[in-house]
Amino acid sequence: MEKISERNCPICQSELVDILHPVKFAVLDGYPLPDHYDLVCCVRCGFVFADTFTHQAMVDLFYRQYSMYEDYQTATGSGYQDWDLHRLVSTAQRISEYLQDPKASILDLGCARGGLLQELRNLGYENIVGMDPSPACIRHITDDRKIAGFIGSIFQVPEDIGEFDCVILSHVLEHLYDLHGAVQNVTRLVKQDGWIYIEVPDATHYSEYVFSPYQDINTEHINHFSPASLWNLLNGFGFHGVTAVQTTIHSSPDTQYPVICWLGQKSTPCVSAAGLTKDADLRPQMERYLRRSADLLDAMDHQINLALAGNLGVIVWGVGQLSMKLLAATSLANADIRAFVDGNTIHQGMTMRGRPVLAPEQIGGYQEPILIATTLHQETIVHTIRHTLGMANQIITLR
Repeated sequence: MEKISERNCPICQSELVDILHPVKFAVLDGYPLPDHYDLVCCVRCGFVFADTFTHQAMVDLFYRQYSMYEDYQTATGSGYQDWDLHRLVSTAQRISEYLQDPKASILDLGCARGGLLQELRNLGYENIVGMDPSPACIRHITDDRKIAGFIGSIFQVPEDIGEFDCVILSHVLEHLYDLHGAVQNVTRLVKQDGWIYIEVPDATHYSEYVFSPYQDINTEHINHFSPASLWNLLNGFGFHGVTAVQTTIHSSPDTQYPVICWLGQKSTPCVSAAGLTKDADLRPQMERYLRRSADLLDAMDHQINLALAGNLGVIVWGVGQLSMKLLAATSLANADIRAFVDGNTIHQGMTMRGRPVLAPEQIGGYQEPILIATTLHQETIVHTIRHTLGMANQIITLR
């Protein structure tokens, strides 16, 4: 169904879109991002994005206050787990193939806890800088890793930061409301003939890696890229694509995730909006992914119904994206939830549906079944419940 969007297409600025899927979440109390939006496809250029009514300032606020990347045990980007380290080593090596001068200046925008910067330093790069909206992440890279860092974002760059031989945007663009403004700002940070490295989830292959329903359609990922859409966005700003690799990375010890690794060089802007190439492949791939996600969500709902039949209460482990979907669209919404628990310290002390979010060590006195509302770290959480906490509670898993 066509409509006029609340948010113009982030690629071509068109207002006419087709609705692919209405999305709802049950969010943490006080959560600054919207709890619903339409997933839409631009009629003009074929880009798929969230027609959300938020704005960039609220997105920036979210990553200052709710950054999941502050906790190295539950988030990617730090390199402290072997599977995460392998990804960062591969990314650093990919960049080094084109940026061969060890004295080249490199800025990692959205650096999280600095795992990629560390691997670049291990390859011999001397002039590396990180920037992230999370003060805790920047404290870690400056105090612990001894790497230069700034609190900020693409939209809040220190005036005297200068230009760089290479700017990195690894898993950043899918989060941004204002893509045009972001690329304009990045253009100012890259030297003439300098490089930009971008890594984003590959929406053309979502359907091949469905380990959780709608895992890529969430409150944080509001742009869904294909190689064609990246070309449409960046070429008009003067970045000439040199290589675009479609591959997979680990998002947990036993799950693979499709990504696009795009590297371009800054030249002179030469393509107008009229030169956009419509992406005819992204929409059918997204529709396939939506069908597979719907089937998986139905299966999880059936499993939750069976597991909770006759139970007087339940503990829900996890307040992330899957939990938000289950509470909005399955029978879990009607369950007697006594408390939530989450291993990420950023969530502990908050509330969800009026119930506290506890740290794992705080649930020792509860006898209720524990429903693990995440598939990424399911096995690790089971081990924590049984062996670290020594709890004999019934455990309900969804994968």
